[in-house]
Amino acid sequence: MPRLVHLLKEKLMHFNIPLFLAILLFLNGVFAILIGVFPFIEAAIHDEGVQLVNHIIAGQGFKEFNTVISCFIGYLMLLIGRGIYRRLRFFWILALLMLITLFLTNIFVYYRSGFLTWFYFVEIIGLAISWKVFNVRSQTIKLSYAQFIVILSFILAFLYGVVGAYLLRDQFNSIKDWPDAIYFTVVTYSTVGYGDITPITDEARLFVVSMIFIGLGAFAAVLTFIVSAFIDRLQNLFQTFNKGKKHMKDHVIICGLNDLTHIIISELQQQNKSFLIIDSEHSETADSTELKSLTLHGNANDPDILDKASIIDAHAVIIAYEKDADNIITLLSINEFLNDHKPSKAAKITIRINQKNNINKAKSLGAAEVISPLVMAANAMLNSTH
Repeated sequence: MPRLVHLLKEKLMHFNIPLFLAILLFLNGVFAILIGVFPFIEAAIHDEGVQLVNHIIAGQGFKEFNTVISCFIGYLMLLIGRGIYRRLRFFWILALLMLITLFLTNIFVYYRSGFLTWFYFVEIIGLAISWKVFNVRSQTIKLSYAQFIVILSFILAFLYGVVGAYLLRDQFNSIKDWPDAIYFTVVTYSTVGYGDITPITDEARLFVVSMIFIGLGAFAAVLTFIVSAFIDRLQNLFQTFNKGKKHMKDHVIICGLNDLTHIIISELQQQNKSFLIIDSEHSETADSTELKSLTLHGNANDPDILDKASIIDAHAVIIAYEKDADNIITLLSINEFLNDHKPSKAAKITIRINQKNNINKAKSLGAAEVISPLVMAANAMLNSTH
């Protein structure tokens, strides 16, 4: 009995603590972004200057600068929350450092000890007591070429606006320091245009025109990138609450992601047919594709994975792992699952078999279609010799 209790506690720590901390960081990130953008919404509604941020973030002198920082920290927390959920050690360290910094800053710099400050403290304690859970030491962070160009363009455009505005500060009516230059750049690129900072020379006006041509597109592109990433993380969170189940009907389930199934996926995409992939969590092939939202990480012989894949409502199942043994075990597991749940219309099962002597075994186990790429290729090559 004590061993069972210890095992249950270990499982609870292993699965629920990262999820709980990820949700807290997600809420932190959303709250920080709201703090950053709400003053601008308030100002636009009431036709007033940015006021609310004075009372929430910092003093009058750095209000606009801290608004930008708040949005940046919020988005960073959303990214960190995903890493925490996946138990990545790097993101555990990053989250701990950020939360400790925010906690100490609130206590010793702003002299605040409100709800948000103790929210940070709870997260710090949670990370500290569960450090063993975060045992995934590395994960390749991959950006597409388009994402890299968008981010690089935004950074260069932002630096161009800030540095240029600061160097030409004497030719503007209200730019005195770096926070003013940052504020002017953000307001210009976001097309808010409060009018509190304006150019007073022809050279400054030409610079503002160049800012618009250089940075407006980059700023809009990176905002689109951030919003789409935010929506993806929100969908992932809802999926987590839904226990990861994919609600699909009349779809094709593909078991295994490899060279063969990539060809099948391409054909299904061209035919606009809905499909879902079940693949191992540690598959490098799965991580290198743009199919993450359509991939369930796990083994197709796991009943929980089959349930999440909505196999009851599937139109067809393609079992196409590299090894015959994996395919046959998966076929047995799927048939057992379907027999237990008795769907009104069972999915058609097509299985890949490499060895010729395993073809009859797969047919006897209930596969509707047995495809042997090696046998087909060998027969085609033999026929070509006649």
